Amino acid sequence: MQYHGGLLPLVALADSAQVKPIGETKELAVMIANIRGHEVGLLGAMPVDVIETRAQIDQTTHRQKGVAGSTIIRDRTALVADLYELVDATWPEWAAQQAVLKPRSANAEHTAVLLAEDSDFFRTQITRFLEEDGYPVLAAPDGEAAWELLLKNLEKVRAVVTDIEMPRLDGLGLVRRIRADKRTASLPIIALTSLAGEDDIARGKSAGIDDYQTKLDRDRLLERLREYFGETAPEAAPAAGSYAAA
Repeated sequence: MQYHGGLLPLVALADSAQVKPIGETKELAVMIANIRGHEVGLLGAMPVDVIETRAQIDQTTHRQKGVAGSTIIRDRTALVADLYELVDATWPEWAAQQAVLKPRSANAEHTAVLLAEDSDFFRTQITRFLEEDGYPVLAAPDGEAAWELLLKNLEKVRAVVTDIEMPRLDGLGLVRRIRADKRTASLPIIALTSLAGEDDIARGKSAGIDDYQTKLDRDRLLERLREYFGETAPEAAPAAGSYAAA
């Protein structure tokens, strides 16, 4: 479709997943994201709604190429679309063209990323794309477990990626512990969040967080890690998000 004076490539869930195509008579909606340095439009059908929910995501029942999982919203099954998988299945040459830098194999054991995330779904997805980019991941379901992992792997961990709201020890509590210990005080820390207001960001910066990012913004997270690790990153525009419920 025409978009801002150019052509915007479009992708639909049915292009790679075994789902019913959108009917020709339906009014269409397009959600725009930046994936692998390209603007892409995800086709959907009207009406479109925005819902805040804490529903659990099932990662197995409806899992397939382009579908990261499913959940129940307003008594209906909603599929969670994985835009990265959709785009890679539709335009595999984009992934081949993008220069993906990985840690040198000789130093792999010293480039681990510590991930603290209480959601099984988000922890699985974030771990997957960090490992796909070559980073070993030490994953924990809360801040307390993450702190214990860090103390056991002081020579390996070079960056921390953490959720904010977690049981036992939340993200800010974990950050304060890291900054208070001279062995870990200089580690780069990235906070992942769904939404963060100015006050939340200010509290995080005060605790010692280096950067706030939206959950599942794969390109931006990898770009920032490469910066922290002193690696040369390919140019990439900030992504608008890579997951959507359908």
